[in-house]
Amino acid sequence: MTFHPFGISHWIALIVVIATAFFVVRKQLLSAKTLALTIFTFHLPYQIIALLPANFNIAHSIPLHLCDLAWMVCAISLWSHSHWGSRLTYYWGLTLTPQALLTPALAYDFPHLIFFGFWINHGLVFMGTMYLVFVKRFRPNYNDFFKAFGFTVLWGIFVLTFNVIFSTNYMFLRFKPERSILDFLGPWPVYIFAEVFLIGVIWYYLTPQISTP
Repeated sequence: MTFHPFGISHWIALIVVIATAFFVVRKQLLSAKTLALTIFTFHLPYQIIALLPANFNIAHSIPLHLCDLAWMVCAISLWSHSHWGSRLTYYWGLTLTPQALLTPALAYDFPHLIFFGFWINHGLVFMGTMYLVFVKRFRPNYNDFFKAFGFTVLWGIFVLTFNVIFSTNYMFLRFKPERSILDFLGPWPVYIFAEVFLIGVIWYYLTPQISTP
């Protein structure tokens, strides 16, 4: 079955992911390291399978999307309490992950395995972000903002170069996915500059004046 944005399965999945994340975090049902292991346990086999010769597709298998980096960074920050990892998780998890949940680039609907994989993937990152914000009380400063924003832009430039060389579309930098928030930001390449501008503004206002030690 084809996935339809804001259809019944989308709403149910969205409610379940958000409710589960907040319930687990509020009740502190998992420790930071247990949550990190859960993220690794789910994602690592999935990534290994995608890279196997029988399954490899240069357009989909390489972990170049920000959501691919997000689960790695989120798990590392939860396990080691690294400041750089928490910094990226804070900004990516509070903006880009919710965007993916609201406007999924998803072809298959319930009960396809890819449907479950997508929601578990992004749901665990969202949960990890909520844990860092509400349990660990992580708060970035403006130095963190500039570093996170700079890294994200540089990564985007690297991925765009890769896309051009290999005719791929990681991070949707060569063309927009069907039915996404990018539809409101103009044609290529206008939507890329608009997205960078919006991310910069939103992240700036998500940055408190006082950070955690």
